[in-house]
Amino acid sequence: MKKLLTMLSFLALFSTAAFSQGWIYEGAFPDTNLKGGSGGHGVAVDPDGKVWIQLFGATDSLFVPDSNRYFPVRVIYVFNPDGTPASFSPIRSVTINGVVEPLYNSNRGLHTAHDGNILASSFDVLYKINYQTGEGIAKVQPVAGQTLTACPVTDDGRVFTAPVIPGAMPIKEFAADFTFLGNAVDTTVGFSRSFEVSPDGNTIYWAGYTNHCVIVYNRASEFDPFTVVDTIFKGFDSESFAWSPNKQLLWASSGSY
Repeated sequence: MKKLLTMLSFLALFSTAAFSQGWIYEGAFPDTNLKGGSGGHGVAVDPDGKVWIQLFGATDSLFVPDSNRYFPVRVIYVFNPDGTPASFSPIRSVTINGVVEPLYNSNRGLHTAHDGNILASSFDVLYKINYQTGEGIAKVQPVAGQTLTACPVTDDGRVFTAPVIPGAMPIKEFAADFTFLGNAVDTTVGFSRSFEVSPDGNTIYWAGYTNHCVIVYNRASEFDPFTVVDTIFKGFDSESFAWSPNKQLLWASSGSY
């Protein structure tokens, strides 16, 4: 038993050293002052290297003229690569078709779209925001009243949306302009905070964190139905994903109460 424990300890140390060689901790970004009582819920990086950050709860307020008072809002912070705020940060509201929409609702995830613009989940609404100006481009509400996860995107711009609550709504597929293309999966399994899709959109990595695994769906082409083909990361309670820049490695978080 002693030899076995020694060997396991060695393997753990070796594995940690091997994986840590590509990661060097450089400190808090942008600094230690960015804090929210409810923690972070989304991170994305745009083509200019700006870092977009969502905190789950309200951290700011916005004056609403019609009510003549301030209301708490869930802002989106945007930082330049050197940690200084972007000129349009923080984003307290998004304007779509001339209508100002304050970010009252809970932040639910960020993703960088194929064109570099930012996909921001705000409760049951998904916004596309111009990464150079912070201005709203488009929005879609997959199902009114059903909170969203972070929403992944394919290389050609298609967007997939899904609910936090299992079975509340399907995994839906939209074109880059948010035109609805159809249901990818009719019913989700397990509570989820995030999921991913392959660059071609034909594989879905579904992390219902209460499933303690990641379910893999696949289809032969965009004209075929998705079916379950594998279960991976068994024992994993995953709540965030990120592709490596070359889309060859899929990183997934692990750790949940």
